[in-house]
Amino acid sequence: PEALALRAELAAALESAGRYDEAIREYDLLLEKFPDALGPANNLAMLLATHRTDAASLARAGELAERLANRAEPAFVNTYGWVK
Repeated sequence: PEALALRAELAAALESAGRYDEAIREYDLLLEKFPDALGPANNLAMLLATHRTDAASLARAGELAERLANRAEPAFVNTYGWVK
């Protein structure tokens, strides 16, 4: 759990700094280690849908967003809707 929190903070900092490719890479690494983590899935889906235009990235964003369907967390609902 500590590794999850630290890497998530790093990814968020990179995202805030406009270093989107690096943030995407960090969220990918997080999901490799913690595949069921919804926070990183949410953030990665939003980054991919917002900052990438290639078909593979948009498809990945859609797959990640499906994990967020029917969740009560407002941020997850927002991401699901944005990606869809």
